[in-house]
Amino acid sequence: MADRSRTQLEFTSSGLVPEATIRDLLQVSGQGPGAAEVVDHRWVDTFDRRLHRAGVTLLISWGRRPAGDRAEIEGVDGTSAWSVPCHLPRSRRNERGWRLEQLLGEGPATLILGPLIAERALLPIARLRVRRHTISLRGPRGRAVGEARWEERLGARGEIPRTWLRVTLLAGGGPYAAELRRRLAGMEGLQPSSGGWLVWLDPVGAPRARPADPSEPSAQAVRRILADLLGVVVANEPGVLADLDVEFLHDLRVAVRRARSAVKLVGDCLPGVAVARLAADLRWMGDLTTPTRDLDVLLQALSSTGDAAAEPLLRNLAERRGESWSRLSTQIRSPRWKTALRRWGAVARGHGASISGDRPVEALARERAGRAYRRALRLALALGPASPPEGFHGLRKRCKELRYLLEFFAPALDGGEYREVLSVLRSLQDCLGEFQDTQVQELELMKLAPMAATSGPEAVLALGRLDHRLRERRERARQAVVPRLEAFARPKLRRWARAAAGRSAPRW
Repeated sequence: MADRSRTQLEFTSSGLVPEATIRDLLQVSGQGPGAAEVVDHRWVDTFDRRLHRAGVTLLISWGRRPAGDRAEIEGVDGTSAWSVPCHLPRSRRNERGWRLEQLLGEGPATLILGPLIAERALLPIARLRVRRHTISLRGPRGRAVGEARWEERLGARGEIPRTWLRVTLLAGGGPYAAELRRRLAGMEGLQPSSGGWLVWLDPVGAPRARPADPSEPSAQAVRRILADLLGVVVANEPGVLADLDVEFLHDLRVAVRRARSAVKLVGDCLPGVAVARLAADLRWMGDLTTPTRDLDVLLQALSSTGDAAAEPLLRNLAERRGESWSRLSTQIRSPRWKTALRRWGAVARGHGASISGDRPVEALARERAGRAYRRALRLALALGPASPPEGFHGLRKRCKELRYLLEFFAPALDGGEYREVLSVLRSLQDCLGEFQDTQVQELELMKLAPMAATSGPEAVLALGRLDHRLRERRERARQAVVPRLEAFARPKLRRWARAAAGRSAPRW
């Protein structure tokens, strides 16, 4: 996407650099005033900063001149930069988020960035308003050698520089380019930069639950984990209510599920009455999010098949999903949901601890991880290729609880055996998750049978093909579970879990 025939020089300054000074540096004082306009910048990225993690930044800029509706998106990828027109109409520029194709259309930039972003929406992470000046640069003989653009940040506060200057030089700039580099590098107050304003905007990622510090008392560690998970729920709420993308609901749901596991597995470190009430709230919140999330997963899976005859079925699913989301959003706005969040926060901020809460984190983590492994192992040893779906689902829930514990207390449990347990557990969970997802999706798909029958034979055949694909996926997952169950039950992992649980733990 970058134009390799151009060279770009960038500088920033903490103070305002007068226009006359910049013109003198560029030696363009005799060429009349340059174009100036007020521009609104939006740094856009996904909620979880996928582009930033991949080394890509996007800045959408909207001119505020009444006569124009021009907008552009600037991308910075490592040392290269590119600019493309923005396709978003002015009437939609104040929305909370956009799809990539809304901003860029179907061009090469979308093809390159699409796999990085996947299903996520692009959000306005930070905003900046500037006055932009643009001047064409010419050499001693009047030949065009490039363009200079500098921006003065309006309403300047904080640590972000006040002035940003970019000089774009065409190939063959010759002596003028070399001399310009020398003058800019020698200007007091200008600092070399790269990436424009983007490098000064805070790239803080999405909130997450931090692992417990081994030096913390157990009660304090559990409260902090619950506080972090509450932060994840609150941060994802607006995205769920705006229905920007399906990952907001997924992340909110996972945070609720992790908090529920924390309360169940280590909640005895905290006062009992408040924790019991929080456990009931978390169960209600988790159940509330299940229907919409199940439909999201099914729609994603079936949309990828490319079966044109299935379009009426997918439209029906999308309508049902919309109705489910509407019910969910109503509940999230309800007093009961807000009360549940307040109770959650009260537990996370609580004071005092029971006797068990005074234990060091490491002792608590090892004991509970060993106990959780033992519960999961009992179910794993009872399963085989012909076991009913309920057995796989039960093991999946126990494996999730074990994995959450391992992640909550990673610093206290870290070691070769811990990492091996986590690796085996993730592999097993992937298979169990695939098995459960296809089971749920098949049940949802069968609800479409009456509608398919009234839509004609092509819809019925498409439903049959979709059902056949789900059954094949489920059987592949069932067969793949068996060797992973054996790995999960290997003697080395049993010894680790027994040692973690304590010498009094029985042999398994």
